[in-house]
Amino acid sequence: MLIGGLALITFSVLLYAMDVSIFNPVFAIVNFLVIFGVAIFLAVLATNKMRDSDFGGKISYLQALIAGFVVLVIAFYLNNIFSYILTAFIDPEYMPRLVDDFFYLIWKQSARRNF
Repeated sequence: MLIGGLALITFSVLLYAMDVSIFNPVFAIVNFLVIFGVAIFLAVLATNKMRDSDFGGKISYLQALIAGFVVLVIAFYLNNIFSYILTAFIDPEYMPRLVDDFFYLIWKQSARRNF
């Protein structure tokens, strides 16, 4: 469970360190695919581990669903705690900077359409 949270936090730190524009459409697609892929991998890994260690090789659909869901909730919760710490304490200007970048991107696109 903690591995998933750490994986998402590591991905967030990399994005923060590279100062990636989160409003870039290509980035949005890549970000979605990476997070979705990590989430699926974590759910499968947790379900398999639970099946092998706790249930002797057999697991019901409901038990597998609950195991995967719990792992995903904990991983995303840890990532959200990190995001809060990052934006509230480590770099409070991060979100205003992203909002300014977004408004600049919209302004640039609207100016391009007017000509």
